[in-house]
Amino acid sequence: MFLFIAALAITQLFCGQSTEEAAPTNDQNILATALAETIAAQSTEPVPLIPTTEIPLQTQAISPPSQSGGITLSVSLDTKCRMGPSKDYPQVSFLLPGQTANVIGRNENNTWYYIEDPKNPGGFCWLWGEYATVQGDMVSLPVTTAEPFVSVETSPPDGLEGYTNEEYGFYLNPGGWSYDASHPNTLILTKAEYKLVICYEKQGEEVICRTGVPAGDWANGGFFVLAGKNFRKDLLVLQNKIKLASYGAGPIKVDGLTLEIWLDGTNPNYDQIDIQKSILDEVDQILSSFSLVE
Repeated sequence: MFLFIAALAITQLFCGQSTEEAAPTNDQNILATALAETIAAQSTEPVPLIPTTEIPLQTQAISPPSQSGGITLSVSLDTKCRMGPSKDYPQVSFLLPGQTANVIGRNENNTWYYIEDPKNPGGFCWLWGEYATVQGDMVSLPVTTAEPFVSVETSPPDGLEGYTNEEYGFYLNPGGWSYDASHPNTLILTKAEYKLVICYEKQGEEVICRTGVPAGDWANGGFFVLAGKNFRKDLLVLQNKIKLASYGAGPIKVDGLTLEIWLDGTNPNYDQIDIQKSILDEVDQILSSFSLVE
């Protein structure tokens, strides 16, 4: 009897084990059913599109490319722009603090930069890099060369029309301007509706070119060259029109002479006076020809 009871207990033990091992089959059926129901429920919801082969790039604002490839410069001080990479070349333009210019090239020593002339669209000039800050890959700038500088004789050569003052010893080439020394100490150059007045005295004598200044606001007009020295030029501007140019911002003292120089418009209608850049450039050339003679 004891052996029969023991055998029956062992038989029930093995039967229970086979029942637990069969349970996973039922669980798998339940999981499969639940998975199918989940998929069916999700099929009615919108599915976001996710690219499988491309990764979205982060957007970035890009400025339109310029001829310089995006390389620009600015200056901390008023800086002249010349025809070539040397102070021997004449000045053709200038750059003021707060302005920027596109850089086209550089000289071999990276001391001068060839830039788009900010005052003359379509023109180019050379700017000394002492006060310049370059933005961009300067290494990619091409090395640029300029025409060799040929010094221009400013003393009165034979056969060239010009104004020579024997008492004060200077020479001036007026170019296409007519000149009149109606007063012993005053030279007047005229062209169209423009008048350039140059008053000159020996230092220590009083020079008065004019007693009043018309209406307008003063603006920095850059630089000009007189007797090989640099001076500042101021412009009187009213309603975006240039009414007057003052050279030297007062008396200029150079090599024993004192000068006052003014460029006026002679149109009787003050509102119509607007001195063009081409006229200012011509006056700069006239003044740069000024030289003392013995």
